[in-house]
Amino acid sequence: MFGGKGGLGNLMKQAQQMQEKMQQMQEEIAKLEV
Repeated sequence: MFGGKGGLGNLMKQAQQMQEKMQQMQEEIAKLEV
């Protein structure tokens, strides 16, 4: 679907978004534990 560079950039973006979501979830869990 994508040219090599475009596909890789998209993948990196998705990975970054997933990392941010996981960080937010961990923060929510930390709030509950306190």
